[in-house]
Amino acid sequence: MNDDIESIKREAYTKALKFKNTGLDEEAIYARLEKQGVPEDIAREVARNVLIKIIDDKEKQLPTNVNRYTVWQYLMKSLFK
Repeated sequence: MNDDIESIKREAYTKALKFKNTGLDEEAIYARLEKQGVPEDIAREVARNVLIKIIDDKEKQLPTNVNRYTVWQYLMKSLFK
């Protein structure tokens, strides 16, 4: 039984990662997974985790010496020159 749940989760992650670069939000990913037959609780968990992964990957693409405060500070300076 535990193996069944794990295989469903694995399949759900495989499906959800196809939406990684589409710009879909958590609810849209969840809805698509549920529409494809993934159980509701697993679809919600997978959608949340995939969205966290997307955000984490985007933050890793920032240069290491740049953080959110630095970006915000740069934007404010450029707006109010």
